[in-house]
Amino acid sequence: MSAKQLLDGGYLPSRLPRRQGERAMRATTEDLMKTVPNPQLNVPTCYAIAMDRLPPVDAAHCNVSAIVAELQTLRAEVRASTGLRKR
Repeated sequence: MSAKQLLDGGYLPSRLPRRQGERAMRATTEDLMKTVPNPQLNVPTCYAIAMDRLPPVDAAHCNVSAIVAELQTLRAEVRASTGLRKR
């Protein structure tokens, strides 16, 4: 609900509908998930400061291309540091 209040505070061209009933939280979450990916909206970027406070992520939900890019970067750093030690 705090994310909805933040976005309704001026980031969206119109307010999200107010949901009531048993499925209010689910419907609000679905509204947010439909709204946030819009590239024309200038929404705030949120990130985690303490990674240890995030729940573990299942391998099925990982971005494989990001993992491969990170692995390539790490390999390049290891190669560069190995080259420095030999000199």
